[in-house]
Amino acid sequence: VSTQSTWEMGGRIKQPGAPKANSVYVGGIPRSWTEADVSEAFSEFGSIEKVDYKVRTNAVGNIAFVHYTTPFEAKAAIAGLDGLVVDDGLGKEFKFTVRLNTGSW
Repeated sequence: VSTQSTWEMGGRIKQPGAPKANSVYVGGIPRSWTEADVSEAFSEFGSIEKVDYKVRTNAVGNIAFVHYTTPFEAKAAIAGLDGLVVDDGLGKEFKFTVRLNTGSW
C-alpha cells in the first residue's frame, strides 16, 4: 500500500502521514453553528488559514479542522478551548474537544 493512497479505518477515510502541527481537530460543535461561527471562536488564538467544516446529520455535534499559520497558534487554541462548554442558542450545551490534527477526512 502506497503512503500516498488513502485508507479506511473505523468508517473514516484518513490520509496517512505526519501530524499537521498547525491545525486542530474540533469535535462537539453545536449543530446550530456555521463555519463562520467556528472561525470567529477560534480566531481569538491566531491567524486562521482555513476551516474545514463538516455537518454530521446523525451525530450530536459537528466537527471541523481549523488550520492556523503556526503551531504556536494551534497549541494556544487547544489550551484555550479544549473542554469548553458552549450553548447552541437553543438551550442545549456542547463540550468542545480540541486536539492536534493527526489526519484529515
